[in-house]
Amino acid sequence: MEGEGGSGMADIDASRTALHFLAAPGELGRLIRDFDWSATPLGPLASWPQSLRTAISLILNARHPMWIGWGPEATFLYNDAYIDVLGAAKHPWALGRPAAEVWSEIWDVCGPLADKVFMRAESTFVDAVQLFMRRGDFLEETWYSFSYSPIVDESGRVGGLFCPSADLSTSTLNARRLATLSRLSADALRQQTVLAAAATAVATLADNPADLPFALLYLADPAHAADAPGGGSAVARLVQGRRPAGGRGAACHRARRRRRCVK
Repeated sequence: MEGEGGSGMADIDASRTALHFLAAPGELGRLIRDFDWSATPLGPLASWPQSLRTAISLILNARHPMWIGWGPEATFLYNDAYIDVLGAAKHPWALGRPAAEVWSEIWDVCGPLADKVFMRAESTFVDAVQLFMRRGDFLEETWYSFSYSPIVDESGRVGGLFCPSADLSTSTLNARRLATLSRLSADALRQQTVLAAAATAVATLADNPADLPFALLYLADPAHAADAPGGGSAVARLVQGRRPAGGRGAACHRARRRRRCVK
């Protein structure tokens, strides 16, 4: 009996040791441990190669957003820092799914880059690329820098893909919007008449269809105040309006051509 008990304890200790690569702060280590991997191309945790275990340990203990795609379907694994990239709509749903399914709305951009990694062991880096992600019930304009690098397995072949990413959305969008505001104040003030300033303002707004898909400019006209309902002090009249081709902005127009724009 003692021999059987000792054997059982040894098995438990061995099992715990085998899962040491999942020991990390945060929730993803636990989620990966409890996930039913036997239903995925990766198979049970106990059968995972050391190269995959090492890569997972690396990302779980990192504070930078990272994910790994492993095997023929680039089965998706990620760390706690990547939860914000996925958003509530995709976490924890994304765990264990093919990468092409997780990011289906942007896979026309990411898919060819992933193919370079798996087919030619070729690393890639993309700086400040515009991506329309579905992280809720709508498509969201985002800007990211990221790289794809091959992870070599025990056979010497590419077993997986390693991707760290950086979210540039806030800085990129703020810079674009501030540039429009700067032009708006500078160009309109150079005009000699109100109508010329109005035309310049609308033209400036039309140059940024990504943030301003349409614009209408009204001017208050004191000369017609007596005709205003209720004796108002001025009457607003439409001076000029402009709506970019497509009506939703150039950025969304490009997205629609790639079947990514909400209709």
